[in-house]
Amino acid sequence: MAFMFKKKKSPQQLTNQLVEALRSVSMVLTRPLEPGKLPPLSSSWNAATISQEDNTNLETVGKRLVEVRSMMCGTTENQPRREDNLQLATSLQTQGVPLTLIQNLGVLPFEARNDAVHILSYMIHGDLGQFATKYLRARSQQVIRLLVDLFADSGVALHCGSLLRDCLRYEFLAAEFFEPSCWAFDKFFDQYLVCESFDISSDAFATFRDVLTIPKLKPAVYKFLVDNYDHFFAKYNKLLVSDQYVTQRQSLKLLGELLLDRQNYNVMMNYISDRNNLKLIMTLMRVKSPAIQMEAFHVFKVFVANPRKSEPVAQILSRNRDKIISYLANLNADNADQQFIEERNLLTDTLSRMPAPAPKAAEKPPPAADGAEAANTSSEAPTPAAPPAATPDAPPPAAQADAAESSAPASGSAPKSSSTSAAESESAAEPSAVAADPPKNP
Repeated sequence: MAFMFKKKKSPQQLTNQLVEALRSVSMVLTRPLEPGKLPPLSSSWNAATISQEDNTNLETVGKRLVEVRSMMCGTTENQPRREDNLQLATSLQTQGVPLTLIQNLGVLPFEARNDAVHILSYMIHGDLGQFATKYLRARSQQVIRLLVDLFADSGVALHCGSLLRDCLRYEFLAAEFFEPSCWAFDKFFDQYLVCESFDISSDAFATFRDVLTIPKLKPAVYKFLVDNYDHFFAKYNKLLVSDQYVTQRQSLKLLGELLLDRQNYNVMMNYISDRNNLKLIMTLMRVKSPAIQMEAFHVFKVFVANPRKSEPVAQILSRNRDKIISYLANLNADNADQQFIEERNLLTDTLSRMPAPAPKAAEKPPPAADGAEAANTSSEAPTPAAPPAATPDAPPPAAQADAAESSAPASGSAPKSSSTSAAESESAAEPSAVAADPPKNP
């Protein structure tokens, strides 16, 4: 019965015992890493091959973390005491435990790793002992870079994602994402968002989305997008054509939200004034997935509704006017949502009021004596080829070929008929003409 009267450990005692247990594990890094160096990864060691001593000591670390978590967060039987929480949080920070835990997430056993992340998250949310506003703020660059880099470790990626999203609650920590070098966004664009692991890519996108949409971060997001527009959207557009369905759909949905946010008005105007962006979105409207068709539609409507369209964008919409109207009439025909119907009708009305493309005269064969001049003349826009007949499996629309940019016959070569020239120019320039009937929802 003596265990019933066992003296409760103080916050300082718990901290000392945890620090001692961590130092007893040979693989644990107790000193801050040098810039640019990665800590031990979860894949770099095997629990079955490490020494028996380290195995035992890691079990002790796990027990100490359970004790710390119980005092700080409470249990089903005991509620946490505010005074103990503050003392424990201060003691952990004084001895550098939080940074040690982050650096060694890949070394800790799974349950101990979960407990460590829970403790850190609890301290961030409550800013216990000024953990976020003082401890993390003084180490913001080191901590954020460490968490972003550790996303590459599949064993701890989800834990790091959770901690990163907690850190985004504070602007001074999130500011590391908006560095001019774009190092953090580049890591996500090039590695994490396109990772083959569904769990990792989905968690990475949740973090990516939070960075761009948390209300208190919107001023910083806007400045970053303006300053790094070309770099950011060159990489973002690659997500839109990803082979991974979830990445493609989520990035399309997020793009629509970014463009429709009033804070990003100038960014939106830049994006929807670019003919290449319009062609990309119209291409996405031809995929067979009804969900992606709808997400692409929500971005496409911003191009059409813009009262100050750029000339290249207006030309593409005008040349495809009738085919787009026909396509919209069949888009998601079974959808009874009133807002969608109103938006579709508005686009149809806006497009119908755009001028129709002027008919082009048939091309004449170039004079034999002046082949070069004739070639230049033949580069005028031919009449676009008629779209293929719609079938049940026909894809929805892609962007109409920009006839004004079609290639002319080579100087001195035999002239082609106007219908043949039109068909070949259509297929060589931009995506195929608009199909009248998209596949309907299953």
